[in-house]
Amino acid sequence: MLAGERLGAVIVNFSGRIGDGNGSAIGEFIRRNIFSGGAELINFNSVSVHPCTGCGYECFYDHDSCRYAGDDAVRIYEAVADAEMAVFIVPSYCDFPCSNYFAFKERAQCFCWSEKWQAYLDTRKKFVVIANSGFETISDVIKHGFSKVTDDDILLLRCLDYGSVSIKGNLMENERAGERIREFFDTL
Repeated sequence: MLAGERLGAVIVNFSGRIGDGNGSAIGEFIRRNIFSGGAELINFNSVSVHPCTGCGYECFYDHDSCRYAGDDAVRIYEAVADAEMAVFIVPSYCDFPCSNYFAFKERAQCFCWSEKWQAYLDTRKKFVVIANSGFETISDVIKHGFSKVTDDDILLLRCLDYGSVSIKGNLMENERAGERIREFFDTL
């Protein structure tokens, strides 16, 4: 990679579900159909990212002293920083983004001191939210965390709109869901 050159896309699926749920199916669909297989797909449930807990905020005093620095949080932040675009798949289980999303966001303390922090902030971000309710709250939380993200960067998918039941993980069996995702990314 040449200096200043950025890679294609990284997709982060924040679903905690083990196996084939809606988040992993959407991630694969986007990887194959939007980025022609040329994107890195990171399933949060298969990496190790510890939430901020059980410490004395050492990272605020010594940026390299996080007790969890060896987990995958920094690797994911670096992947996003090195990409032209990041797609975050964010399920909601109770009218807010899922806890994995928050765990990742709070671990920014381990990366915001990095030389790549500005590149992370500058990476274009798109969000696919899977929820049946709480859209306004979820959108507000996402936009509050990223100053450059607008409503046009957030796709809200209601399983009920596609005849799907959230826990069955069959949202992508409905062709209209795939069409809606394609429409969302048509502006690329």
